[in-house]
Amino acid sequence: MIYLNPDTIVKPDTLGKAVAFMDRHQDIVLAGAKILNPDGSLQESVSHRYPEEKFTRGETAGLAGSIACVLGAFMIARKSLITFITSQATP
Repeated sequence: MIYLNPDTIVKPDTLGKAVAFMDRHQDIVLAGAKILNPDGSLQESVSHRYPEEKFTRGETAGLAGSIACVLGAFMIARKSLITFITSQATP
């Protein structure tokens, strides 16, 4: 599943590259893309772990990688992740 902000301008090869990336990396369930500002400068699109895990109470300490969150302007997620998240939601 791909999530895009409504004002996102997507280059022609972006979606294909995102799908190919996910196909090559079966262990990754969520990914983002490089986001550029209108002037072409890089926009920060990820957040690295919180300093000393003070906001997550250490809940992310055992996870692989160093990314705490991905900007919602462009995200690609496996269906398995969405299924898992929705199964955890309380009615």
